Amino acid sequence: MSYVADELNIPMPSPLIMLVDATAAIGKIQGPRGGGKLKHIDLRQDWIKLLKNRKIVEVVKVPGEANPADCFTKILGRVAFNKSESELMGRIDDDGRK
Repeated sequence: MSYVADELNIPMPSPLIMLVDATAAIGKIQGPRGGGKLKHIDLRQDWIKLLKNRKIVEVVKVPGEANPADCFTKILGRVAFNKSESELMGRIDDDGRK
């Protein structure tokens, strides 16, 4: 994401904040040996630990209902989906500006 933003001259925060609502995923990222309940994940997926250790990404725990990316991982009702969509995409005014 940061490489694409750099090419497009879009400023990005450093480190990138990754909002995570899965405790097992956070255990996998922060645990010294991969921890958590995600033992079935392939060892090649440890790249996120590398990004965290290099301070490129910061992992932040959020409740599931407060995670705007929830609509990508769960089937949501209309109200919850619209809330997630609004938080991710923003609202476009009638004149086309965000």
